[in-house]
Amino acid sequence: MSDAIKMNLAISRYLQQILGGLVQDSHIHALALMMTGLIRSKSSNFDEIGRKSGQPSRAKFPSRVKLIHRFNKNEPVTYQTHFLPFIERVIASLGLTEFRLSIDSSKVGRNCWLLVIGLVYKKRVIPLAWLVSKGSKGHSGLDKQLELLNQVAALLPVGTLVILTGDAEFDGTGVLEWLKSHPDWHYAVRTAKNITVSTDPQADEFALSDLRPASAQAKFLSGVRFTQPQVGPVNIAILWDETEQEHFYLVTDADTLAQAQKWYRRRYRIETLFSDSKSRGFGLDKSGLRHPERLARLVIAVFLAYIWMIVIVQSPPTNRTLISQNVIKISENQRSSASSAFYSQRGVNGYSGF
Repeated sequence: MSDAIKMNLAISRYLQQILGGLVQDSHIHALALMMTGLIRSKSSNFDEIGRKSGQPSRAKFPSRVKLIHRFNKNEPVTYQTHFLPFIERVIASLGLTEFRLSIDSSKVGRNCWLLVIGLVYKKRVIPLAWLVSKGSKGHSGLDKQLELLNQVAALLPVGTLVILTGDAEFDGTGVLEWLKSHPDWHYAVRTAKNITVSTDPQADEFALSDLRPASAQAKFLSGVRFTQPQVGPVNIAILWDETEQEHFYLVTDADTLAQAQKWYRRRYRIETLFSDSKSRGFGLDKSGLRHPERLARLVIAVFLAYIWMIVIVQSPPTNRTLISQNVIKISENQRSSASSAFYSQRGVNGYSGF
């Protein structure tokens, strides 16, 4: 039995554990085919996925590609039906009392944007929820951001502590007001140097750049009003970027400068999720798909494959069913980062469940 078929069978068992009885068996079959092909080909091109899919039934290559196309066009395949059961299982299995989240967006397919909220866990980010929308600009819009925040809030156990980090795309007053209305949610979000703040609704406003300390120094402002609608009170952390040799700014409800800096440092880990999903891994940026709903179905397969890979790599041997070593072989010049799911000589072997 080839390594490809062994992987396909292992993934099929993994899917059957969670989706069995919830979706059609043909959907599980198609997902296993796509996940195997995605991992082995490191491509989102349907022909490449079909070639590397490890089909146990020995279906011919054209039939496999047709199956992928049918799955991708199938309207009943949604986040709620085919991905949510996995994430609910992940959240329940982790037993966390604090959820460290990161939000970001990235261009995928043809003029589409993928907006993701992920859980920062053991130096990686597990995608919890996402939206795909059409657009050529790199900003997702308040309505999409609030939709995704509400979706994730409904996923998490009531009363658990949540810390959200994001870049300056997510410093809008609408997002800050949403965060302030959810007392269990805390945040550290980057903002621009030209944003104005004031200490009082009647006080003068100052641009953050006018309040920065000397080079290589940091500063913390507490209880200020933020931007023109004067949302607040919020805190501002002004930090020094040694690489860029300039200050950068965070709007936060952290109590101290050190706490804000610690929270925000986790934001960068979502970039590994995007790079593994795109140029360094599954090639979502080169899929060629231009319809957001079809891209969203491909993302289901990509993120399930990603979760399967990082669970296998990070789980102790007692939680793995060993099937084959070196199913995925990554050469030295392909290793971009130790935190990448593709950085491992250990094979993606098989999995016995969360």
